[in-house]
Amino acid sequence: MPQEYTYDCSTIYPGVFVPMMDEAEASRELKCSYHGEAITPPVNVIELPEAYNIEFSIPGVSRENILIHTEGNILSVFVVRKKRGAINGEDFKMHEFNYGNFDRHIILPDKADTVFLSAEYKAGILRIIIPKSIYPTKNPHSRVVVY
Repeated sequence: MPQEYTYDCSTIYPGVFVPMMDEAEASRELKCSYHGEAITPPVNVIELPEAYNIEFSIPGVSRENILIHTEGNILSVFVVRKKRGAINGEDFKMHEFNYGNFDRHIILPDKADTVFLSAEYKAGILRIIIPKSIYPTKNPHSRVVVY
């Protein structure tokens, strides 16, 4: 008699992923939100022996508001917040580390393999790890899930 297996899908991915808007919706929202100069967060790009490590400092953002996608050798990061005003019902007297909406595009080296890219948002830092390939790669359009 064959043995039946059951899987608890809640243990596969850490947390709950709520899909965000697509690239077109994010672009429309960003165009409507820009008033004057856009403020973009600082970014670190670190080349390691087998990967590229890209870090964004974006405190006060929910991972559901982060949209990452790649097209060829361009990495695009969008942060779009539709809610305005107080966060979690808090009344701030001073609120300086709110970047609001932004988009940032980074040109990647030819040997960056975005097919196996991973992204994690923890303690206000968005960390993206892109493995290196031995040969130049043709990266397809892909959307990245942030854990």
